[in-house]
Formats: sequence, C-alpha cells, structure tokens
Amino acid sequence: MCEPVTIIAAASLAMSVASAAAAADAQSKNADYQNQMNERQRAQTLATAAANNNQVNLQQQQNRDLAAQKIAENNRSAALGIGRSTAMGGASGVEGNSVDALLGDLAGQQTKFNNAVETNYQTSISALENQRANVYADAATTINGLKSPAQPDYISMGLKIGQAGLTYAKDTTTPSPREL
Repeated sequence: MCEPVTIIAAASLAMSVASAAAAADAQSKNADYQNQMNERQRAQTLATAAANNNQVNLQQQQNRDLAAQKIAENNRSAALGIGRSTAMGGASGVEGNSVDALLGDLAGQQTKFNNAVETNYQTSISALENQRANVYADAATTINGLKSPAQPDYISMGLKIGQAGLTYAKDTTTPSPREL
C-alpha cells in the first residue's frame, strides 16, 4: 500500500503535468486566434488600400479628361479668333504686319493657355502620385504594426514539469517520520 506522502506527491506531479499541458494548449489557441485576427486585419487593410488606389486612379482619369477638354476648348477658341481676325482683315482690306501680329498674338495666347493647362495637369498628377504612395505606405504601416502572436513557452512548461518531478522524487525518497 502506498503511503499518503507518495500519493500526494504523485497527485501533485500529475496536476503539474496537466496544468502545463493546459497552459500550452491555451497559449497555442491564443496564438492561432491572434494569427486569424492579423490575417483578417491584413486582408481588410489591403482591400481598403485597393479601394483608395482606385479612387486615385479615377481622379487621375478625371483630371486627364478635364485637361484634354480645356485644351480642346482653347484650340477651338483660338481657331475661331484666328478665323474671324483673318476674315475681318481681308474684308476690310487690311494686310501685312498688323494682321500677322494679331494672328501671332492669338496663337501665342493659345499656346500660353494650353501650357497652363498642361502645367496644372502635371501638378495634379504629381499630387496624385504622392497620394498613391501614401495609400501604400499607410497600408504597410498598418500591416507591419500588427501584433505578433506569442508562441507557447514549452521550455517554461518543461521546467515546471521537471520541478514537479524532482519534488515527487524528493517526497517519495525522504523517509517518513514513522520510519525513523
């Protein structure tokens, strides 16, 4: 028959082993849960970045269309102005340098207006490229900032089991007061 000290020591060892196993299981489940949350956050962040990038692309297309429309309007206005000036000069019998100067001025204004439109368009493209870079930088920062899951601490659990084993060995090999 086993002595009560031996039974208590064996129960203590069994409880330590069960406790360590339960702790390892809980830590493993926590790590799995954290991985799932990280993956969900990562997917959501990438979807948001893609949507934001699509908005930047749409805005860029709209700016391109507006610039092309404004240049077409400038060209049309210049063509009408040059045509009217040429017709009026011919109808009134005016020729030479004054008509050429007026036509040159109209063509110069057309070029100046078109250059301003192109400059504004290029500036908006630069701003949109910066915005696009920020979309991806923000996404990367969010993803890189996700909490890393803590893996189970098997060494600590092994040491607890080992300590319980040593306690068991000590308690079962130490003579009881009745044996002395």
